[in-house]
Amino acid sequence: MGNTVISLEERRNISAAQYFSSDGTAKLKAKTPFGTFNYDGTYFFNDLGQFCTNYPGIPLGPKEFCKYVTPLGDGRYEQSDGIVMVQFLEGEQLDKLE
Repeated sequence: MGNTVISLEERRNISAAQYFSSDGTAKLKAKTPFGTFNYDGTYFFNDLGQFCTNYPGIPLGPKEFCKYVTPLGDGRYEQSDGIVMVQFLEGEQLDKLE
C-alpha cells in the first residue's frame, strides 16, 4: 500500500497529488496554469534527512528534488521550497486533486 499527499504552491498556482508506494515508487499529478501533467518516479531520504523525489519524465528543469519537511502544527507540513502539504490520504488517490 502507500499514501497520497495533496500539496499546494500558491506562489506559482500549482496543486499536486503525489502517491508514494511502500516499494519506493512515486506517481505525480500536477495541475498548473499550463495544464495537468502526470509523471512516474521514485522517492527516498538522502543523507541530510531531506525527502527526495525523482521524476525522470519531467521535460524541463531538474528531475530530482530534495527538500526538508517541517510540521506546521496544524496537520499540515511545509517543504523548504514553500510547498505546503495539506492533505494525507490512504492508498492511491490521485483523482482527489481538484
